[in-house]
Amino acid sequence: MTRTRSTSLMSLVIAGAILVPASLWALPDDQQQPIRIQSNSAEIDDNKGVSIYRGNVNVLQGSIKVLADTVTVHNGANGITKVVAVGAPAHYQQQRETDSTVTNAYGNIVEYRIIDQFIRIHKNAKLEEDGNSFSGERIDYDMKHRTVKAYSDTNAPSGDKSSRVEIIIQPKAVTDTKEPGGEASDDAAPDSKESNIQESNNQE
Repeated sequence: MTRTRSTSLMSLVIAGAILVPASLWALPDDQQQPIRIQSNSAEIDDNKGVSIYRGNVNVLQGSIKVLADTVTVHNGANGITKVVAVGAPAHYQQQRETDSTVTNAYGNIVEYRIIDQFIRIHKNAKLEEDGNSFSGERIDYDMKHRTVKAYSDTNAPSGDKSSRVEIIIQPKAVTDTKEPGGEASDDAAPDSKESNIQESNNQE
């Protein structure tokens, strides 16, 4: 059965505890919160387990926010398995721990695989967390193992620096220490540093 619903602003409230695995969200309150999806229109296909939300889509659950032009939600036997957001750019935001800053992902396509806790960002990809940032044609972020892989645009003209992978890493805070004799150490970290990492051309 396929159902189509359209309104000027659709607000759907779904019980998050039913649809989302308890291990999905890092913040303890997030998994207890309902999922609210607002959009201009929605199409829900119960047979395929797919729902599509179009037009100024806003998804909220606790600290998780998704902003996009279109959001497609895939459901399996145990609830939501994948969320795909499309926009210019689409924006995904999540606070991973109670005392941490938020993680922000931007790209033309942001794909979130729920069970794997894995984000793949396609086209104009950017990932920001705790002051650090990664940018490239595609970024894979394994949140469970906290690993990031960034890829350059293999189709870009030779010499196009904007197509390369870039990483910006902020230094850790360093407290002043005194050397024997009372003088302060000169080994303080600089305010910031910027470097390019070698990009991978192996598009998976």
